[in-house]
Amino acid sequence: MPPPKHMTPVHHASSKNSVHEPEIEPAQARLKVLEDSPVYAAPAKSSKHIEQLTRDKFVEVTGSTHYFLRVNLKSGQTGYIEPSAVELVKPVDKVFVLTHDAAVLDKPNRWAKKVAEVHASHNVHVVGLSLDYMQIRMKSGLEGFIPMSALQ
Repeated sequence: MPPPKHMTPVHHASSKNSVHEPEIEPAQARLKVLEDSPVYAAPAKSSKHIEQLTRDKFVEVTGSTHYFLRVNLKSGQTGYIEPSAVELVKPVDKVFVLTHDAAVLDKPNRWAKKVAEVHASHNVHVVGLSLDYMQIRMKSGLEGFIPMSALQ
């Protein structure tokens, strides 16, 4: 069965094992590394370590999978890191009016669990930016992420 049209398949060099290729949600960010962390060859802790990130350096994020971030390394290689390794959310304090209804998600990716919904023409308090998502705080105190496209 072909993947849905809104999903971007990622192609890697084939290996002996026929591994299911991860779906990647495109993103573009330069994020600060919070702790020395391994870079994996594939989005799994069991995959080969291809490099070690160093705390307080920066890494170029080009996408996200369900549990990992895809990064481009200075060597030209593509690898995967755990989101906890980087400063994923940059704090902000702004109020915006939504132009589209949006699901509020528990993480900044499309595989996250929906925890609430916000509606067009309502104000949202944005407390952080993360990849192509805004972290919002609702009047109830609940925090979650909505896609930036809800403001376009």
